[in-house]
Amino acid sequence: MNRVLVTGANGFFGRHLVSHLLERGYDVIAGARNKETLVKIFPKVISLNILNQEEFQHISYPVDVIIHAAAQRLGPEQDPHSIRSLFNTNVFGTLNVLHYALALGIKKVIYCSSLCVYTLPQQLPISEEGRTSPLGNLDSYYGISKLTGELLLEQIRCDKKLHVTSLRLGRIYGPGDNSGGLLTEWKSKAEQGETIDVYGNGERSLDFIYIEDVVEGIESILKEEGMDGVMNLSSGVETTWKTLAQTFVEVFSRPERPSLLNYVSTGNKTRCYLDNSKIRKASGFIPRYSLKEGFLAWKENLKKS
Repeated sequence: MNRVLVTGANGFFGRHLVSHLLERGYDVIAGARNKETLVKIFPKVISLNILNQEEFQHISYPVDVIIHAAAQRLGPEQDPHSIRSLFNTNVFGTLNVLHYALALGIKKVIYCSSLCVYTLPQQLPISEEGRTSPLGNLDSYYGISKLTGELLLEQIRCDKKLHVTSLRLGRIYGPGDNSGGLLTEWKSKAEQGETIDVYGNGERSLDFIYIEDVVEGIESILKEEGMDGVMNLSSGVETTWKTLAQTFVEVFSRPERPSLLNYVSTGNKTRCYLDNSKIRKASGFIPRYSLKEGFLAWKENLKKS
């Protein structure tokens, strides 16, 4: 299964994935709504808006596997228009991908889901059998949309029409991550020597995974034919906000002007990290980067760019 279509190839995660698979000898078709910048760096690029079913009909390359990485996140505006746009992309866009796969008899779809589908708090580490009702979380609408996508894939798998794998990804970080979220903010503050406010006294935790580990994990699933179902693709390590902030300062601050950490008692203290034993046993995948090693690799990459 060497011919792979990657949706969302123009995003932070999608670009890394396409580059990695090309280096490993896969025949990769990079699909993105805005393909202009990709044409300069990838050999096979197509214009693909997953909300437009007609664009799938114009794909002229043969495809064995689809890795569905295209998705939309919800910004600070949680108005009805933004929420509707989120669900259009993450649910109806996914449905269009599945219809295309079924119509062409494509062998497998790998769906990039998220740890946001899980109920928080719950018993740690969270396995694939953990509760999935992401109501009241910071990313609830996103989690609901990704969980809906999972259910669509699972229904098709139950109908035995397609091999599908849903990968619940940890919080990805690394070079090219300019999402404007917490990691981007803290990295910038560490570089500038500014004070970093750590809310919840630094007790909140999450499962952070370096981008290179993510693409390695996806390739490990790509190699295993017939591997279906849901899997956590994560570091399997609980990282508190305190550790996260301290590591930013250690790696990105200038020695002559290190950032100070200001711990604030108010804020979220929810803990979360994932059990990744299932993907380890199924594919042999083992994350290579600790948080500090990932940050150092991120910093080194920035020097080269």
